[in-house]
This record gives sequence, structure tokens and C-alpha cells, in this order.
Amino acid sequence: MLKTSTAPSTVSLPDISFFADVFRDSAVPTLIMGPDSKVLFWNGAMERLFGWSAEEALGLPLPLVPPERWEEHLQLRRRTLAGKGFSRRRIVRRDREGRPIEVSLSTWPIRGADGHVIAFVGIYADVQTEELRLQRSLAEKQLEEIERLYATAPIGLCFLDADLRFVRVNERLAQIDGLAAEAHVGRRLAEVVPEVAASLEGIYRELLATGVPLKERELRASTPALPGVPRVWQVSAYPLKKS
Repeated sequence: MLKTSTAPSTVSLPDISFFADVFRDSAVPTLIMGPDSKVLFWNGAMERLFGWSAEEALGLPLPLVPPERWEEHLQLRRRTLAGKGFSRRRIVRRDREGRPIEVSLSTWPIRGADGHVIAFVGIYADVQTEELRLQRSLAEKQLEEIERLYATAPIGLCFLDADLRFVRVNERLAQIDGLAAEAHVGRRLAEVVPEVAASLEGIYRELLATGVPLKERELRASTPALPGVPRVWQVSAYPLKKS
């Protein structure tokens, strides 16, 4: 059964009722438009994005098209009514207050029983929100990759704060130091690796003073994992800077 978000029109209601019911409660801004550009269906997400309620939009020409973009709208409408929808077309529309909104628009035609296009569905997405979501998704994937690399790296890795206290170490460094990874956190170098602390502190303080990465510095020392057994280590250090 159709609700108030669908407008009476010359289009047969049963022909669009299925699509209206599918998108009525969707979080995706969706409308259905007739061949004359009048709005036949307008869901709640459209109101949240553009500001017009269903009662204000239904049965009227599409309100979100700025006058200077009406010809563009007509071209897009003609393409869809010809049975050629499109996906994620970037366009500029306006909200109820007249402010421009960059959106992506995807459409597909609705055909009647005789096969002719009688209306079309339009799905909008706020480009800025979409891009932020994409950036967040990409950042999360990159973080996951870094986490996997950190956990499985065959070399010892750690983060130290400006006071040279351990913030985090990976399992390989924990094995080298002979101390569980979580037991490093909050401790100074001298508390964890006293045999090598002085040399390491010199490297890290130089890094803090200059902000220049230090690569492949060699030092000779034993660690608690193998006390009394000096070995040659290569140490590289990189600053983490605020953007």
C-alpha cells in the first residue's frame, strides 16, 4: 500500500509502488520522477539531505535543480527516459535554503507493462560525505596493513615517547629484549635493556634534537635475552611528527 511519500500521477501507481516500498525507509536519498520531471516519490533521506519534506516535493517539478542547471537536468532526464541510466554522475544541486550541494546521482528507468519507460529512480549521495567515508575506509585498511606488518615483522620495532619510555613494541623486539611486549610499556630504556641503554639513548636523543631520521647505526651489546653474549646490532630511528 502506498503512503504519503508517493504522489498521485498519470503513472500507474502499481508500476512504481514496488520501488517506493523498497526505498521508503532507506538511508539512501532516493526519489522517483515522472517523464514531466514531477516528483512521484521522495523518501526521508531526501529530506535530510536537501531539506524539502515529501509533502513539499510531491507532485511538483523537482525543486532541487538550480535554474542555471535546468538544461543539464533535462539532458539527464532524456537519457534516462531513453532507457539509459547512469551511475555516480557528479552534479551540483541546491538545498531548501538555496545552498549548493555537490552530489553524485545514479538513475535507472522504470518500465510499464508494455515495456515503455514510465518513470525513473534517482539515488543521490553527498559527495563530501562519500569522500570522507572513502578516506576513512582507506585509512582503516592502511592501519590494518600496518598492524599486520608490525605484528609479523622479522625485525624488532618499537615506539618511544619524547621521554624515551616505551609506548609499544612488537613481538620480535620482545624476544630480543627477553621481556614480554606489554611489560615494556611505560618503562625507560635503562629499565629494560641496561647494557645497551646508553648507546640507544644517544641515538634517540640525536633524533629528537635534529628531527632527521637515523639509519643503520651499529652498536655492540648484549641483551637480557642472552646476557653476557655481545652481539652487533643495527639501529634505525625515525621521528613521528604532528601534521
